Amino acid sequence: MMTGVEANPDGAVSRAAARAQGPQIRAITVDDITAALREGADDFRAMPAFGMAIGLLFALGGMAMLWLAVRMDMVVLAFPMLAGFALIGPFAAMGLYEGSRRRDAGQTVGLADLLSVERATTNVNIFFLGFILLFALFVWLRIALLIYALFYGLSPLPIEALLADVFTTSRGFSFLLVGNAVGAAFAFVVFSITVVSFPYMLEKNVDPVT
Repeated sequence: MMTGVEANPDGAVSRAAARAQGPQIRAITVDDITAALREGADDFRAMPAFGMAIGLLFALGGMAMLWLAVRMDMVVLAFPMLAGFALIGPFAAMGLYEGSRRRDAGQTVGLADLLSVERATTNVNIFFLGFILLFALFVWLRIALLIYALFYGLSPLPIEALLADVFTTSRGFSFLLVGNAVGAAFAFVVFSITVVSFPYMLEKNVDPVT
């Protein structure tokens, strides 16, 4: 899909020439989405253990967030923590991006390869942006706690009482509506910034500011 990039005699796009170019904004069509899903399925069939391992780590992370909410006696934050954990999704997907890139290049795919010294600079930049996502998660949790306090005060309700109030009272409906609306807006902003940034950093080896 790249344009204006010189190809080598084998027809492969020169990565050096591609990196020399600036970002190109293209319109996404249904065919692009279909092709991406098809190629993603091909990657999974070629390296299923790798994809399942990353998915398992992400699932375990969500379970850890839930355990932390219960452990801290802050069950009211369980849903915001689970929903907010998805904010780091673009960072978690980096393993899939790199695995696909290495497979296309005919290279080995493994944890040691993803953290190789030759990509140390890229890894530092990616982890820095990942830290920003983690910070965004904590900001969201503070916002969620503030929304809860505005409706229910500072004392956490038992989970049974909270669920009953949320689904049977006007205050609960308002709380649910405001919380989800603010969370959706927050997630949209974070996702729109990072969904392109991570794969672009991986491909071009640029810093987060760029």
